Formats: sequence, structure tokens, C-alpha cells
Amino acid sequence: MPEKSIKVLLVSPDDSVFRFFSMLFRDTRYSLIKAAEGVTALDEVKRSDPAMVLLDIDRLPGVRLMDLCRILAENPRPVLLVSHNTERTRQTVVKGMGIGAVDILAIPDGAPSLSQEQKLRLMRSINTSVALRVSPISYGDALSIVESVSREAGEAGGTPTAAVTKWSASLYQPAAQCAQPPSAGAAARLSGPHANCSTHYPRLH
Repeated sequence: MPEKSIKVLLVSPDDSVFRFFSMLFRDTRYSLIKAAEGVTALDEVKRSDPAMVLLDIDRLPGVRLMDLCRILAENPRPVLLVSHNTERTRQTVVKGMGIGAVDILAIPDGAPSLSQEQKLRLMRSINTSVALRVSPISYGDALSIVESVSREAGEAGGTPTAAVTKWSASLYQPAAQCAQPPSAGAAARLSGPHANCSTHYPRLH
């Protein structure tokens, strides 16, 4: 019986990034999906139910950090950050890893041929990440992070705070109850003491 493919969602406006991962996943067990234009990352996650999400942080880094926060708060699963230039995106990488991204993938510009060593290194990170069990960030953490990122984006002339007002307000709604609610600390992002609460975990393929 053929091995079931593992769906990976890519959130990126850059077609070259999609082509890169399409080539990387060729002849592997991974099936790449690109987020539809005009659809939020969270809505695409809910619709396609991928095992893992790749977030391109080279453009609209503030929006991508809010996407990360929303996914981990409402529909958690492994999320990897993707960048052509990790030096330029260092601040976003640090914030994203602090929120709960599991790794950063540095990919080359253009469409160069990957050496076998480069391919193995990227696939090793992907294979390790997709197997992780991810716990959600708390709703209090989510609200604080989203408001902070939105405020910074607004000050920089980017995404206005009003863009996330509706979602931020929704965080005040009662969430599923668990005997052990998620820790407020970043150290509780992966596995940890909440494994006995099935409410908090998505089904990973």
C-alpha cells in the first residue's frame, strides 16, 4: 500500500519560493499546498488541515508573525519560518521562535541547484519538525503578542492595529477547558505537561 502523503502548507506571495519547495519535495512523501490568495493563513490551515506550515517572513513580517500567533492559539501544528536572508530577518526570526515556531529554514535566492548536502540538511529539519507535537500558546499570550506586533506594524506604517481588533476580541471568548491550561512561558510550546489534554492538540498525519 503506498505511503500516505503529508500535506505541507506554504504561506508566501513569492512564486519562486513555491517552486523551490516543489522541487525539494519531489519524490518525497510531502505534498505542497499554497495558501490561496485573499485567504488568511489560519483559514487555510482550517480548510486544508496540513501537517505542517511554512511561513515566508521575507515580506510582511508583521503579518506573518500574527499568522503564526493565530495558528498556534487556535489550530496548533508545527510551523517553520522561511527566509532568503536570515541576517536581514533576524529580528523576525527571534520573535517567531519566541512565539513558538519550531525552526527557521534558510533558502537560497533564485532557483539554484541544491547540493545533496544542502537538500539533506533542509529535509532533516523538515522531517524532524513535522513529527513534533505542538501545544497551543495561551489565549492571554496570544492577545498580548498580536497586539504588540500590530502596534509595531502600525507605528511603522504597516498593518494597522484595527486589522486584528476582531480577532483579538475573540480571544476573550471561553476556550475549551483543560485540567492543565497552557503555560504562559515559551518553554511549554512543544509537548510538555499538557499531553493529557486532547482538546489542545491537532491531529498530525
